[in-house]
Amino acid sequence: MTQKSRSKKAIPIKQLSIYALALTSKIKLPLTMFKCAWFDDKNYFEFFPLHAVKKK
Repeated sequence: MTQKSRSKKAIPIKQLSIYALALTSKIKLPLTMFKCAWFDDKNYFEFFPLHAVKKK
């Protein structure tokens, strides 16, 4: 599997949500102010980490 095909299939929502949670505690901003995103050479994806955290 090439790097390009892996990036489209890899969904880093958990990892990016953890980074957002770490930043909220470090810089004292609410999680509602964060939007996470990732991209590859053809696609761009984004989500609000609050929605990912509240699902759990």
